[in-house]
Amino acid sequence: MDRTTRTLGHVKKGRDTFTMERPNVSSMNEGEERTTMLNGVLITYRKQQNQLWLNAWVKQGSATNFQILDATLTALANLTIGANELIYGTGVDAFSMLSVNATATNKFLRQVSSGVPSWEALTRADLTQENTVSYPILITDFRYNNGAIPTTTGNGSDGPEIVISSPSAGYGFFEGPLDAQSSLRYTRLICDYALRECYVSAGAVTVTISAGWIDGGSNTVGTKTVDCYVYKVDGNGVAGSDICATSVQTLTGATRTGYDFSVTATDLVAGNRLRIYIIVALQGSGGGVLYAQIGGATIKLSIKG
Repeated sequence: MDRTTRTLGHVKKGRDTFTMERPNVSSMNEGEERTTMLNGVLITYRKQQNQLWLNAWVKQGSATNFQILDATLTALANLTIGANELIYGTGVDAFSMLSVNATATNKFLRQVSSGVPSWEALTRADLTQENTVSYPILITDFRYNNGAIPTTTGNGSDGPEIVISSPSAGYGFFEGPLDAQSSLRYTRLICDYALRECYVSAGAVTVTISAGWIDGGSNTVGTKTVDCYVYKVDGNGVAGSDICATSVQTLTGATRTGYDFSVTATDLVAGNRLRIYIIVALQGSGGGVLYAQIGGATIKLSIKG
């Protein structure tokens, strides 16, 4: 046979629907099988534990209007399926139909109180929330504390110079601008960031600042801190109070490392404009130049979509 479908069932008196003589179980030996072909159906009777069992195989295309006895298939066979319809389950071995039409565009099925699925508009609230998704702030988004665009030479006071390599070397960060060997120096940057449309209202917001220093000699670094201020700015450009909940942090080493600053997000929603203000303070003593470095910043959000 090319393709077959098989069923196994216990034959009970009065329920044999095949028009053939059913063997007498008492005349068969335990495990004995007797086989016949009827209308394209291969039927095998087998004696097992003194009872008669039936196996039936249907050769593809050889029988019409024949269905293996199965509650699920029977329930499906009883459906009247039209064009643009979906089958859905209403219970064990029970099914119904749902129309698919133009109203289903950009929608999905939702179970409602009546128990019948309906097409509902897909909204962001239906999506799975992801926490601490990182979005880097581009180096070109930063400004000096006075709003000026950073340059490769710095501003001579607290605005660091941009240090960008060739494309093959692949680094870019802020440094300086003034030697902090023997003198306390501040390095400041500022940027605005709009909370993305996928941001979950009042969801977690964290600003991660990469900071460190470069020592051209053998300085003993005394003051070495990084601080962050975050302000919510309204549509008129007016900033509110600082909503950064994390205090100033001590730099743990010269290598640029990320420092997390949590934001109080109670009143934040997608589209809010945040002003992020970064300050690195550095002072050393000893020989050689000492410059603060800011590697950049990343904002981490709770999002849906």
